[in-house]
Amino acid sequence: MTEDAAESVLWVWTIVELLFFVVLFGLLFESVTGSENVLSSLSRQLRLAALAFVGGQLLAPLWVYYDLRRRHDSGLLWVHVTAMPLLNVFGLLGYLAHRQRRSAE
Repeated sequence: MTEDAAESVLWVWTIVELLFFVVLFGLLFESVTGSENVLSSLSRQLRLAALAFVGGQLLAPLWVYYDLRRRHDSGLLWVHVTAMPLLNVFGLLGYLAHRQRRSAE
């Protein structure tokens, strides 16, 4: 697989993962604001906690993407890793360590 093909596949997976979280964030936000949906049966505290968690899941890859663009660096792999559910904290820590090493060079 060429590098361009691998990058295309990585973009597709990253976008799918982010779209999942956008839809989930929308459902949670809707249920917290009073609309009836699938998640309305859960307790309000659980929905608020899930809303904060999903918000963090969305903000981590967004911040990494903008930081990479600001530095004129290409690092789609880091964006993908920080977009992966439950692994994004480790991906974000890895990106920050990588960024610090690159700055030191």
